[in-house]
Amino acid sequence: MAPKEQAPDEEQEEHDEEEQGTRRTRRRRQNKKLKMGADSGLTEDDRRRLRAEQRSLGKELQTGPMDEDDGGQWVERAREKNNDLFKNVRFTREAVLDAENANSISQHVSSQINNMVTVPRYKPTSLINSLQKKLTAGSAGTSYFDWKTLGEEVGVCFRSLPSCVNFLVGPLENGRVPIKKARAVRKRKSIAEEETLEEQKPEEMSKKAKKNADQLSQAERDLKKMDKILQERSQQAAQENRAKYDEVKATQPELRNAARVELQEKGSEVELVPFLFNPKSFTQTVENMFNYSFLIKKGSASIRMRKPLAPLSESSAPLGLDSAGCFIAPVDERQDHDGTAKQCVLSFTMKDWGRLCEAYELEGCDIPHRKGSKQQKTNFKQHHRRQSSSQEQEEEEEEQAAEEEEEIDEAEEQEEE
Repeated sequence: MAPKEQAPDEEQEEHDEEEQGTRRTRRRRQNKKLKMGADSGLTEDDRRRLRAEQRSLGKELQTGPMDEDDGGQWVERAREKNNDLFKNVRFTREAVLDAENANSISQHVSSQINNMVTVPRYKPTSLINSLQKKLTAGSAGTSYFDWKTLGEEVGVCFRSLPSCVNFLVGPLENGRVPIKKARAVRKRKSIAEEETLEEQKPEEMSKKAKKNADQLSQAERDLKKMDKILQERSQQAAQENRAKYDEVKATQPELRNAARVELQEKGSEVELVPFLFNPKSFTQTVENMFNYSFLIKKGSASIRMRKPLAPLSESSAPLGLDSAGCFIAPVDERQDHDGTAKQCVLSFTMKDWGRLCEAYELEGCDIPHRKGSKQQKTNFKQHHRRQSSSQEQEEEEEEQAAEEEEEIDEAEEQEEE
């Protein structure tokens, strides 16, 4: 295969790099050959003439060009002349003059660049003063700065919505367009449907309203009953833990402080599972948890989780209140609680209920079992249906057996004949 030809741009770049390399080597060689100071071979007359030329160049840079129509070319000529004079500089005195001339040349170049800039320039102080003059509104003593007008004027400098802009599909509107809600059309009942409706007497309507009120009052009674039972269980737990504290204080006085802290923090708490979980009814367990959530919402009860961390020693939990789990306690309404309200969604299935009841070996619940609940009624109906269906199946089986016996007897009689 033939080698690929290089592009002309690449060849030009390589050529430029080679030239730069050769120039660098030449400069290094020249610098090595240069001799400074007395070894340079310059006489005093040569140095005097060099300084005179440098001073005359400096005066030209200070006075400016003689011809105003030069167009700035004199600065370039002065720079080239200064570079030529620099080739003969070997002493510090001439080097100082060369540095002064180079500084003057750079100042002239910067001024020429500034003259080329056509954009107007503003100072911060002048900008602030002009803004105060134009945007100060109000009378004397009640004047204020109109920031709204300033924002509208400088909005074009940022990514804001321009005004009076139209597109092919229509004007660009900056604002929310109110959505018109469709009016719900009420469908009138037909005459046939009105005839099928049953009339209700005022007595029946009052009974229905009373029934709904009874249901509401029943829920309130359940909450009050739960709150009362929680107070009793909390007081009972506090008394038991108080007795433990007295025993520890008498037998182990060195653990008195730790026991007092444990009694204050955990002394009145009750375990949630034995208090709310009904081992006989999953539905009532859910109802108990739902009712207790309303007590928490009212601020009359609390709930918290203890971390499953075993104590490092007996001194950290002298009362034995180190068990992990979920604990509840009543809340004193007289105390101020600065904690923010929180909520969570809890997933609770019948399998979870069965496992917890089995783990805690529950035989009963602190909240008494409510008889005559909907679950019991449905369970009773289902059990009654199962019994009735089983009885019907037994009767059908007996009838089929009797029919089979009759058929067998008839067949035997026919064979004998």
